[in-house]
Amino acid sequence: MNYKDEDIPELPDDIPVVIRTLVKNILKRNPNKRLDPEVAANVCQLLLWAPSSWLKPGIKVPTSAEILQWLLSLTTKILCEGRINNKTFSPVSHASKSDSENDTMERSTQRMGRRTYPEYLLISSFLCRAKLYNIRAALSWILNDAYA
Repeated sequence: MNYKDEDIPELPDDIPVVIRTLVKNILKRNPNKRLDPEVAANVCQLLLWAPSSWLKPGIKVPTSAEILQWLLSLTTKILCEGRINNKTFSPVSHASKSDSENDTMERSTQRMGRRTYPEYLLISSFLCRAKLYNIRAALSWILNDAYA
């Protein structure tokens, strides 16, 4: 309740600078100085899935058309790879588990294309809530504030 921003310890150097800066930002004492939670979540998801060329310091924020093209590409991958490979799961029989629990356990470890089932769920949840202005804000924050 009574800490100062300077009291927050530094994270280890092996953590990416963007994540260190993000954590410091979302722990700011004054909530008005924190990133919007939606933008902060997009920062994390962009670090995972956006083209690496977009995340280098000193470049311009991608255009709306480039972001929309990337979102379309990501959506197409999820729909095509997820649907095709979703039918390839074979049920695993565990006496103490229900069929749906067995299916979930099997999916969580099986690879679907280049990704695992939980990765597809994370990307899908990102795509469901994606808003162009929040993605642009997250990219702008990464490029202009995280490396400052």
